[in-house]
Amino acid sequence: MAAAIAGLGSERIEGAGLRGRASTAGRPLTFEAHYTLAFDRSDDDNERDPFVRRYAHAGDLAPENGWSDRDRRHQVSGYVLVGLPGNVDLNNVVRYLSASPVSEQCAASGARVVQPADRICADGSIFQRNTLRRDNAFFSWDVRVSRRFTLGDGTTLEPIFEVFNLTNADNYVDPAFSSLLFNFDGTLRSGLGDTRRAQVGLSVRF
Repeated sequence: MAAAIAGLGSERIEGAGLRGRASTAGRPLTFEAHYTLAFDRSDDDNERDPFVRRYAHAGDLAPENGWSDRDRRHQVSGYVLVGLPGNVDLNNVVRYLSASPVSEQCAASGARVVQPADRICADGSIFQRNTLRRDNAFFSWDVRVSRRFTLGDGTTLEPIFEVFNLTNADNYVDPAFSSLLFNFDGTLRSGLGDTRRAQVGLSVRF
């Protein structure tokens, strides 16, 4: 477990991991899994953005103290490598990342803000920022099947078949700000993420 406090925000991270190796009917089995629970709060996620004012009202900064744009509460990753009959290797890699926050409009419950001023209510009160979650949770299950063949001169050939995002999850790319032109969180595109993809390859070792 680790905790850190720096500048205008605070971050708390806890995690657990599991790894192991076994053999079933003479075939190897190796696995490893990690889970991270993180809490990231901030009152200023605008450090790298010189063009856009993110706070709702310059005279009241208290509502800006909330979940950071970086707050991804749950993260899971792991792999399972198993030997199949016929000396075939099957490798599974799974990754999951929960959604990050976004602010809510005062005038429309559950609706995302278009501009920071949308958090200002008719009575002058201001909604705390980043109380909703964006549609950018990420899940990917990648599978790789391979088989090694050793030739007489010691050369090893390994045909490989891989499938990425096996479940064809949407993995929607949702930038922190409404326009990619003025977005500084590293997002270069928006909309649906990478679809299911497959590739075939050959590894040669000599």
